[in-house]
Amino acid sequence: DFPGLYVKFEIGQYATSCVVNLGNANGDLGDAAKQKELLERALRIEETETGPTIVAITLASLGIAHGDLGEAMKKTE
Repeated sequence: DFPGLYVKFEIGQYATSCVVNLGNANGDLGDAAKQKELLERALRIEETETGPTIVAITLASLGIAHGDLGEAMKKTE
């Protein structure tokens, strides 16, 4: 048990978590454009359905995707 890492998930969060994981898998395979697309989709849902911790994790991944696409200015937004 890792109480400091525990995040309560609701049903909608499971769905967005899957989209985030799929996006990051695409990034790992070298498709940063698809990673960005999927992470942006998940983020739109997370901003209304989840808490700030989940949004922050997705934003960090989205920053990496922007960096991989050479979008340095977007990476910091």
